[in-house]
Amino acid sequence: MHYFPDAVTSRGKKHLETLAKVKEQGMRAVMLYIIQRTDVNIFAPAKEIDPEYAKALKIAYEKGVEIIPLQVKVSPEKIEISKELPFELLFK
Repeated sequence: MHYFPDAVTSRGKKHLETLAKVKEQGMRAVMLYIIQRTDVNIFAPAKEIDPEYAKALKIAYEKGVEIIPLQVKVSPEKIEISKELPFELLFK
């Protein structure tokens, strides 16, 4: 499992809140995570590190913001999408 963020991110929380407002206005809103690690099978918010970000992600998702965690392979020549990972929000 890959957790994000690895530090408190008030800026990231603000982005999620903005995406939720965009979605409420009837537009498509997507939170795209680019994961460069290949040892990851699932994406989840790091609620122990930044519970406010985790909560904002759940609220944004409930409002219709799409969450797309993409695993990529990086080389000097290119960044190649490997696969879309499942995600878990970890809140009941």
